[in-house]
Amino acid sequence: MKLLLLTPLVAICLAILPSTTLAYPPCGVIYDSSNPNCLVQQLNKFLGILGSNAPLDGTPTTNMGPLSAPLVSQVPADSYTNHFYMYFAGAAYCQNTLTNLSCPWCGNITTNGYTFNALIQNSSYDTRAFIAINTVKKEIVISFRGSINAPNILLNTNLVKVKVDDTSGIRVHAGFKTQMDSLYPQVLGNLSALLGNYSDFSVVITGHSLGGAEAALFAFRLNYENTFPGTTLSLFTYGSPRVGNVVWADYMNGLNMVITRTVAYADVIPHISAPAGIGYYHHQTEYWIYNIASYAARYCNLTLYEDPACSDSLGPLYNVLDHLIYFDVNIVSCIEQDPLSFATQAVLDLNEFLPAIIFKLFPQLDITGLPLDLLLRELQLFLAG
Repeated sequence: MKLLLLTPLVAICLAILPSTTLAYPPCGVIYDSSNPNCLVQQLNKFLGILGSNAPLDGTPTTNMGPLSAPLVSQVPADSYTNHFYMYFAGAAYCQNTLTNLSCPWCGNITTNGYTFNALIQNSSYDTRAFIAINTVKKEIVISFRGSINAPNILLNTNLVKVKVDDTSGIRVHAGFKTQMDSLYPQVLGNLSALLGNYSDFSVVITGHSLGGAEAALFAFRLNYENTFPGTTLSLFTYGSPRVGNVVWADYMNGLNMVITRTVAYADVIPHISAPAGIGYYHHQTEYWIYNIASYAARYCNLTLYEDPACSDSLGPLYNVLDHLIYFDVNIVSCIEQDPLSFATQAVLDLNEFLPAIIFKLFPQLDITGLPLDLLLRELQLFLAG
């Protein structure tokens, strides 16, 4: 999916973005949001990975140390449950079949008694979530969609960690938080209304890729603010990147709720999108699909932030393809089912996207109101001079 639809973006961005920017110093070890070279570096790295199915060179830094505090006792979900909620995470990508839950794998949702309840979208950030409900099982499922368009990709490269308050020390990925916050009021409003009518229902929060990061941040906020005391919450993410610092990870690990962070074999995104080398940590519990064909999976070491014997063991084999297929959910199937609708979600409005990047890198350029062809010419003249 992303390999096909992001190729034009990759080609254009990597062609126009210089490896160094004017008089700014090279991006150092610590990400500096005020240095355009850091944005260039992250765009090159992130878009380069998405634009190629080649394995990575070398092994990204990981955080394999022991947990700062023991994991709170939880009852791990069984293999069926870990598999099942991927159907909801995948369905969020399928725009035209979402409201009637008729995506290629949605039969697994409807035959189990779930019905569509609400679609939540933010047009400014091109983010989306949906809610399904099962009145027999007394369960509400909230699914956040992963990255699919230029605004998502650009925000994903914002590796700055922002604090959630002034006292806890918890810091989270600024780009992921911005995108979750864009949906939070509407999702919370819909959830509050449902729990007002069904106070004894449990809530499952899920998502794939960026959607997994948003799901984790949503679950975090509900717990941190004690929004629905007495409501049973659970979190199932798939291919989620790291989301926050070690204090964030410790907080998540201390929640007395079922949390499963599934990683498909050599999926690259959990390892590279928010690097451990600049202080990002995964929370528990990792559930590793070690055999793509048979869906064979196992829980990893629960005493470490990341288990070197699970997905961290694959190093140079990390790739994008494993990010697109989780169990029997192949995100590319959304394209095959409705290619036109899918393209409208992922199409890149270069008249909006490229000026945004250029303005970020070269604020001294006067590009206001320029059509795309003149804008690119102006940039070329500026760089040549």
